[in-house]
Amino acid sequence: MLSSMKDALATARSRFANLNSPLRLLVLAAVFVFASLFLVWLVDKIFVYLLARSYVDEIAEVFDLNKNLATAIAWLVFAAILILTRYLFSFSKSRRRAALAGLLALVVGHSLVLWRGTSGEVITSSGKAIKCYVITRESVIYRERPGFDPSTGRECKPVTPELVEKLREYERGNRPTRIETANPGFFDLGTGRPIVWFYKNKNGEIELFSLMGFHPETGDELEPVSKEIVELWKKQDAERKDRDARRTPERVDPNTLFFGDLSPIRAPGRGIAQLRCTTIQLHFLFAWICWNRIPSVDHLGEAHH
Repeated sequence: MLSSMKDALATARSRFANLNSPLRLLVLAAVFVFASLFLVWLVDKIFVYLLARSYVDEIAEVFDLNKNLATAIAWLVFAAILILTRYLFSFSKSRRRAALAGLLALVVGHSLVLWRGTSGEVITSSGKAIKCYVITRESVIYRERPGFDPSTGRECKPVTPELVEKLREYERGNRPTRIETANPGFFDLGTGRPIVWFYKNKNGEIELFSLMGFHPETGDELEPVSKEIVELWKKQDAERKDRDARRTPERVDPNTLFFGDLSPIRAPGRGIAQLRCTTIQLHFLFAWICWNRIPSVDHLGEAHH
C-alpha cells in the first residue's frame, strides 16, 4: 500500500516536472482552488458539528443525560443540520421552505426544552445560578433576573449552591434560631461563602442566627455574616466570658437553695412534720429530713404510748 502510493507520487512528480511553465502554473492554480474548497468544506462541517454538539451539551447538562446518549443525539442533530442546509440552497421552493421550517424548529425547540428543564431548578449541575431569591415572612420568591422584587421592594439575590438547603428549610416552615454554640461554622468550607446570619441590636451586640429570614423580636431582616462581623462577634464573646468570670458570687439562703419553702406543717394529732418541696429537688429531701425534721425514735415511742 505504501509502496504503491510512493510510486504514484514519484510518477506525478516526474510528469509535473516535464510540463512547461504555463501548464505548471495552471496545475498549481487548480490544486490551490481544490484545496481551498476542501478546506472550506471541512471547516464548515467542523463548525456544524461543534454547533450541534453545543446544542446537545446544554440539554444534556439540564437533564443529566448519559454521555454516550448525548453523543448519539449530537450526531443526529449534526446530520439534520447538514440535510436542512443542503435543502436551503435547493432550486425547489418547497425544499427551501422545509429547510427554513426545520432550522427554525431546531432553534425554538432547543430553547423550549431548556426552559422546561430549568423551570423547577434554581442552580445548574455545575453550580451556576439560574434564579435569584427574595425572602418574605411566609416563604421564598424566586425570580429569573437579579434586581428588586416589585411586590416586596426587596433585593433579589443570586442563589448559590450552599444556600439551596437553607432555602428549602425556609420553604418547609423553618425559621431562624439563635446560635448559642461557642464556635459555630460561619462560612462554607468549599466556597468560603457565609452560612450564618446576624443582627446587630441597638447596643451594638451581634446576635447570630442559623437561617436567613427576620429577627423574631424586631422583625428586621437578617444579613449574612462577613469577616468583619465574625471578628466583632468573637471580640464581644470574649468580653462576655471575661465579665462572667469576674462576677461576684451571690449569697443564697441554704434553707431555700435546694428545697424552696421547707416550713414544717404539723398534722392534727400527729408528731411528724409534713414538708413541701419541688419535684426536681426530691433527691436532696431524704438527707435533709433525717438531719432536721424527723424526731428521735424515743420521742416517737412516747408519742405513740
